[in-house]
Parts: sequence; C-alpha cells; structure tokens
Amino acid sequence: MNTPNRELATNTVCGIRFDCFNWLVSFASLSRKISLMTHMVTKARVGSLLLLSLILQETSCFAFASEGTSSGETAIIETNSSVAAESTNNQSKQNDNDASENQLIAQNATDGSTRINGDPNSAPSAVDNLTKQILLKHIALEKFNLRYRQNAAKQGRWKGWRYAAASEANAGLGLAGGIVSVYNRGIHVHRADQVKRQMQKKANIIPMIGNIIGCAAASNELLVNEYHEWEAWRKGFSATQARKFVASTKADIDRLMQERDALVRLEESAPLLAPEAQLHKLEGRVLADLLDQSLLEFQRFHLNARGTMAFQQMQYFFDLAKNATGAIGYDFAWLSLHRRRRVWNYRAGVMFAISGGLTMGGPIVSRGFAKLVTVYHKHSLKDTVENRESQEVAKLEADQKALADFVKAGNVQTACATKSLPRIEVYGDHSKYFQDQYTAAQKQQAKSKLVATQNIGAGMYVGGSKVASGVLFIIPGYLQLYNRNTETATRITNSDLLAAGIIGLPASTFQILDTLRIQVRGEIDRHKSAKQGKLPGQLIQARLKQLDDMEAAITACP
Repeated sequence: MNTPNRELATNTVCGIRFDCFNWLVSFASLSRKISLMTHMVTKARVGSLLLLSLILQETSCFAFASEGTSSGETAIIETNSSVAAESTNNQSKQNDNDASENQLIAQNATDGSTRINGDPNSAPSAVDNLTKQILLKHIALEKFNLRYRQNAAKQGRWKGWRYAAASEANAGLGLAGGIVSVYNRGIHVHRADQVKRQMQKKANIIPMIGNIIGCAAASNELLVNEYHEWEAWRKGFSATQARKFVASTKADIDRLMQERDALVRLEESAPLLAPEAQLHKLEGRVLADLLDQSLLEFQRFHLNARGTMAFQQMQYFFDLAKNATGAIGYDFAWLSLHRRRRVWNYRAGVMFAISGGLTMGGPIVSRGFAKLVTVYHKHSLKDTVENRESQEVAKLEADQKALADFVKAGNVQTACATKSLPRIEVYGDHSKYFQDQYTAAQKQQAKSKLVATQNIGAGMYVGGSKVASGVLFIIPGYLQLYNRNTETATRITNSDLLAAGIIGLPASTFQILDTLRIQVRGEIDRHKSAKQGKLPGQLIQARLKQLDDMEAAITACP
C-alpha cells in the first residue's frame, strides 16, 4: 500500500475513534444527569418538566456528536435512550401513586380488596358495608366463645354423682371398719388381751378396700379430664388454639375499624354529610364496646376453664395420694396384728398422718395452683385483651342508648336510618346479653367462694381427725415401752387405738353426710334451672340460635 492511501486510512480510523470517544462522553454525561435528576424528583416530587427538558437537550447534543457514526451505532444509542425514558416513566408513575395516597381509602372486603376514591358522597355506603363486616366478625367471635365454653373443661352430666358414689363407698367402708374396731376394742377395754385379733384384722381390711376404691375413682376422673382436654384440642378448642383464634379475629376487627374510622373522617369533611358522620361515629363507639365485652367474655370463659381444670386435676391428685397413703396405713396396721409386732403401728400411724395432712392441704393447695394457672393464662392474654379490664357493660349500654336516641331524633336521612335500625336492635340484644353474663359471673364467683370455704373447712376437720388418729397409732408403735409383750403395753396400745377409732367415726359420718348434701343440693338447683331453661347448655343453645338469626338478618340487609 502506498503512503497516501496509508495516511488516508489512518486518518479515517482516528476520526471514527474520536467520534466514539465523543459518544461515550456524551452518554456518560447523560446517564449521570438522569441519575441525579431522578434522585431529586424522588426526594422533592417536583421537577418533572425540568428533567424532560434536560433529557431532550442531552439527546440533541448526543445526536450532534454522533453524526459520523454508523447505522449500527445509532441503533444502540436509540435503544439506550428508550431504556432511560422507560425508567423515568416508571419513576414518574410511582411518584404519582405516592402523591395520591392521601386521596385513596382502602376497603377490604371478605374475598378481596377494593379502592374507594376520595369522594365523600361514596363514604356512607362504604361505612355501612364495613359495619356489616365488623358486626359479622363480632357474631363469629361470640359463637366461638360459646362453643369454647361447651368444649373446654367439659363436665359430664353424671360426673359429680359418679365421683360422689365412689367417695360415699370409701367413707362408708371406713366408717364400717371403724365401728368394728371400736366395738372389738371397746368391749375389752379392761381386758385388752381378749381383743379378737381376726376381727381386728378385718376392721383394717374393710377401710383399706374403701381407700383402694377412692384411688381408682380419682385416677379415673383424672384420666377422663385428660381425655376431654384431648377431645377439645382435636376440635380446635385447646387453650393455645383458642388464644390464636381470638387474637386473629381481634386483628381483623381492628383492621376493619381503622378503615371505617378513615371513611368516617372523610364523611366529616363534607358539611352535608355531618349527620351521617355523627351517626356512624356513635355506631363506631358501640362497635368498639362490643369488641371490649367480647374479649372480656372470652377471658372469663378461658380463665374459668383453665382454673377449673387445674383445680380438679390437682384435687384428684391429692385424693389419689391421700387414699393411697391411707390404704398403705391400713395394710401396716393389719401387719402389726398378723406379725404380732406393734412397731408396724408406728408405720401405720405415719401413713395415716400423711393421709390426713393431704386431706387438709388438698383444697388449699389445689386452689392455690388453680390461681397460679389463672394468672399465667391471664398474662398470656395480655396482648389480646390489653387494658380492657376496666371497661364495664354500663359503657356499652350508654353508647347504645345514645345511638338509639340519635336515630329516633330524626337527625339523619331516612335511607341511612333504615339501614342502621336492624343493627341497633342487634346492639341492644348484645348489651342485654353481656349484662346478663356479667351478673351471672358475679353470682357464680360469690357461690364459688362459699363452696371453697366449705370445702376447706370440711377438709380441715376430716383431715385433722386423720392426723390425730395417726398420732395415736404412732405413740404405742414408736415407744419401746409399749412394744413389749406385757399387760401394760397391751392395755395402753388397745386404749390408744380405741381412741383413734372413736375420733375417726364422726369424721367419716360427716364426710358421708356432707358429700350427700352437696350432691342433693346440686341436683335440686339443676332441676329448678332446667324448668326455667337456665341450664348452661340450654342458655348456650338458645344464644347460638339467636346469633344465627342475627347473622341471617344482617346478611340479608342491603
């Protein structure tokens, strides 16, 4: 190649490289300015026109600098420009959406989510729709409360009589054995060496059988309660499942209430909708009160169920322990006669004293344990119930009355009032129901305190008698002076064990009569309640039917 052609080729290549360099510089400048301006628009949400002007200016400069490029290079330039323009367009759309957030109100329906614009005239119908959804959620929560009450800490119809029959058999056999022992030792009080040993052995076997029956009954009831707990879990009514369901329902209601409050504020911004806004504001207070009372109702049911189950299980455990130690004590007393070694009386006395101590402490410890369980579960409901313990039913009644009076005064349009009337009736029914539940809970609490006091007193008396009998067995069995085969030792042993039997007779009699009194009184009260339709099961079924009717009426409303 000659020199002129070589110089021409070199100059051409240099020119192309220079044009490419100018293109790269211009494109880098354009990218940097687009990035800076996009950041400025994101922060201040202004300057869209300025950004567009700069883009057009840079594009023209870019076109001027790239006039000498090939058609392939021009296509690349146009592609990059399109990408930059698309990015800017997306950012502008996002800014427009952010700017209009205060003008859009979300309305979440049951099966989806819709958007309502900022027009106040569309707010009343949206408020009515949300109110219906909230009220249906309240009904669902109350239904769950009632079914939870049916399934949690379930008590069978014949549970009381079943355990009472075993207790009566236990106490009756103990009384029979005591009578035999007192008779056998009493007629030979002055001639202790003539006490019939075989009869005395039977006097220990009879109450031992009673204690074994008591152990079986306590174990059976303990297992029955555990079975009911498993059954409740299987149906979705365990303590954990119940707390989760109520917390989830509360979260749904809170979310709907927030959306409703936003719509009510939108109504208040329109002077012509002031009456409707006031009506919906009063109704919102009633809805909030209903949530408070529904949560408090669940808390009462939940704590009562957990406390009842904890008390019963602990009491059955104590009954199992006291009957087991009592049976072992009678077995040791039988061995003292069978082996002719009075040291076994000492061991029998220790078991009798332990059995009496368990009888005395059982009701107290069981209630203390139930209290601890109640406190634990109350703490677990802290995030759900929050600070609603101070809310009284009277507040719901007052807010419901204010709402009803406002509607009756004719301050709102007929159409709006017509939609609210069915709900006002539901609010009134809820108010009466919660007031009745509160009154019943107060009566039940007072009755429970009385029963607890009676049980503790009875336990102290019966248990104290057993402890005293145990001490009278310990004395001749422990002291070496009375473990000898002498007339004095025989007479003292017979006298002490006779006194132990005498002490046990009135205690066993009292236990039989007290158990019978409790069951007869409970059956009489149940019969009266059944005639009045006020048994817990009857009340729950009637309330569930009312809630079904309410749900159907609310759903049918336009």
